[in-house]
Amino acid sequence: MSSPRPRDRILGNLESIYREAYAPLYFLPMSSPRPRDRILGNLESIYREAYERAKAASDQVRMADLDAAYQREQLLLEVLLDIRDALTSLPASAEPGSGKTSGPDPIAALETIHRITRLR
Repeated sequence: MSSPRPRDRILGNLESIYREAYAPLYFLPMSSPRPRDRILGNLESIYREAYERAKAASDQVRMADLDAAYQREQLLLEVLLDIRDALTSLPASAEPGSGKTSGPDPIAALETIHRITRLR
């Protein structure tokens, strides 16, 4: 059985990092998000491993591509983590006995996403 190509392995690892970053969004009231440093550290280790292989092979083009891809993915992941953090830290507007459920307000979450996307 052959091992997966390096590109496929990197993409598979990135997919698991994104899932790790987003898993808490599906369970906002019940779980705490994974630490930002852990997620970004995983991203860095994936790219560092691929970069070191390219460096050992003296593949300057691949090294430059990996460097650019890492910076792009890091920026994207940080934006997504900022959105996650904004959504998970929304104040609970429920008062006891008011009939409202506690937890993040979906309207406020949508307004946060709208505000963040307008900044582009």
